[in-house]
Amino acid sequence: MSQRRPERRRVTKTIIERHRQYLEARWEHEGIECAILHHPRFPHCNGYARLPDALAGCDVEELFEIHGGINYGPDEEGWIGFDTAHADDVWPDLPDPLELRTGHGGCRCGTVWTIKKLSVETNRLAKQVALALEAAAPQ
Repeated sequence: MSQRRPERRRVTKTIIERHRQYLEARWEHEGIECAILHHPRFPHCNGYARLPDALAGCDVEELFEIHGGINYGPDEEGWIGFDTAHADDVWPDLPDPLELRTGHGGCRCGTVWTIKKLSVETNRLAKQVALALEAAAPQ
């Protein structure tokens, strides 16, 4: 008797579509969809990769190692993500109208982020997703 995998609930819009106005970039790496979104209120961006259906239900926190860990998803469409808003993360090129960066003494001693650096980290996540998909494939 084979077990039937539970169907994933479909939504009409993905996180990327719901927050289209904050979309910085969207691309594919290693066959995995990727995206970068600006946070709507704070001076940082987040990186996302979309899990293929074959990885639905996997333990993303256990399976993928990324800056600060996976802290979004997987959502109904398989998107997982991580942020760059940790105490030692700095985005010097993004506007900071609330002057939130000065809350940490203006420290620039942690990770200094750029869109390019975030895209590299997001590609690193996509590579891990692609490897997990390969490992999950029937032999």
